[in-house]
Amino acid sequence: MVHDEVGRSFKSPIIPQILLILYKNPGIHVRKLIEERGGSSTSTSQLIKYLVELGMIKMEKEKDIPRRYHLYLTEKGNKIAELLERIDKILGE
Repeated sequence: MVHDEVGRSFKSPIIPQILLILYKNPGIHVRKLIEERGGSSTSTSQLIKYLVELGMIKMEKEKDIPRRYHLYLTEKGNKIAELLERIDKILGE
């Protein structure tokens, strides 16, 4: 769980959660991400769009089900997620 101190650095405290979920589950599909973190599909979709615009995540369509998207961290997103994980561990000590 991302500490509140880390979450305040972002537009939404949910962003660090999303980045860490993707870091631990590359290729997770949007529905599974929503189930994993809780919350509404609308707010999660808006944050995904925001993170795509920032270049932190990318979306890839599933070949068999074109409406289903898989989410991956970009290089930038991966670097941030690694830092978040380290910060979270330090704060948890």
